[in-house]
Amino acid sequence: MATISPFRAVRYELTRAGNPRDLVSYPQHLLDTDTRQRLCARNRHNVCHLTADLFDGQSEPLDLAGVKLPFFRRWLKEGVLRQDRDHGLYLYEQSCPVSRGRQIRQGFFGLVLLDPPQSQSILPHAHGRPDQLDTCLQRIRTTQAILEPVSLLFEDPDGAIAGALIEARSAFPDLALTTDDQIEHRLFYLTDPVQIQKIVEPLQDASLLIADNHSGYEAAQAYQAHCQVGQTAPGHGSPRHASSHMLAFLTGYPSEATSIAMNHLVIRDLPDFSFPAFLRRMAERFQLTQLPSLRNMEQIEALLQEAGRNAPAFAVLAGGAGGRRVGYLAVLDLERAAPRLAGIPGPPELARSEPMVLDELILRDLLGIAVEAGQRSPHLSEVAQVNPLLQIGRSSQTQLVIMTNEIAIPALERLSRSGGRLPSEPTHIVPAPLSGLVFFDLTAHP
Repeated sequence: MATISPFRAVRYELTRAGNPRDLVSYPQHLLDTDTRQRLCARNRHNVCHLTADLFDGQSEPLDLAGVKLPFFRRWLKEGVLRQDRDHGLYLYEQSCPVSRGRQIRQGFFGLVLLDPPQSQSILPHAHGRPDQLDTCLQRIRTTQAILEPVSLLFEDPDGAIAGALIEARSAFPDLALTTDDQIEHRLFYLTDPVQIQKIVEPLQDASLLIADNHSGYEAAQAYQAHCQVGQTAPGHGSPRHASSHMLAFLTGYPSEATSIAMNHLVIRDLPDFSFPAFLRRMAERFQLTQLPSLRNMEQIEALLQEAGRNAPAFAVLAGGAGGRRVGYLAVLDLERAAPRLAGIPGPPELARSEPMVLDELILRDLLGIAVEAGQRSPHLSEVAQVNPLLQIGRSSQTQLVIMTNEIAIPALERLSRSGGRLPSEPTHIVPAPLSGLVFFDLTAHP
């Protein structure tokens, strides 16, 4: 089943690169343009410069054809990045503020072998977005490196592997920083073969569920296939060759510190949109309950989680464009919606999933917004965090806000094993692992 191995990561040389807080970011697919530009401005070596596929016109030629060095290769040459000497796993701890103190999640970065899909060692539950897939694949080919990990979940019901991670880490982290959201991040470099074996051996018979970055997974598969066909170097296609592996962040479940979320949706500029008319049509398939207040997004989030225990649930909030601010919990009535759900191709687990209900029964049927081939409508924007929704909802341009719920991890695993795939990766892991902590150089493996 799953084959996990240590590796020699490329990391920032902080004496040359600067403050680590100014070098990292959350994954690119969770950032809007303004956030990405702000992070790039913090430090000229911020990881966003790498993941945006930018090139420096002043860099030296890579070969006689005059190909410019991408930032990743130039920074390695300049010593801004450096490769670790010994193979290791990189234990990663995130401490998140919650109402009762802090919640700590244990995980680690390592390499995962890209087995054939039929082995089910890796379980995808969605398709990657075509535009993101193209970007990821181009990035791998250009830099000859994997810059962002795929997030994977393994079953750890008794916390044994989490305990092994805590036991293996040293008293002092190799890297520690706090991001703007007050999450504390700590990275530990583990090279002890005995401790590494204690972590990876229990996972040899495990299946790993993709929690985030399906586009990165599909890009790694495409690059592997490209190398096997091209046979551009000895060993291509061999399990030992770099192209047979992907960079991954792995963490266990069940855990209160990890959840799978969908982006919240903001609707603007729909012609002839009326919130009361939208509610009347929604009541045909959903049970609606008016929310007591729209002032506290976290309170609405808690009510939504409770309402969605047994069926897909959403919160629909009237935007500032409609004048009066009002909102409702909308819980799918499985009996009334059964005929429509039966018409969705694929296994029943797919039709009843929150992303498919949102895409088919709300966006397509009620709003006339078709989500095809990963291309979002110009009337639709996505927001990963709940807190900005209060201000966004007040905007005079906003017609409707749709708050989404967490998705049960076992339901995603059942969906994956049934062969179902959600369209265009609508989910992401919470909290997300940082980009910029470790990179995988494909030219320096094993």
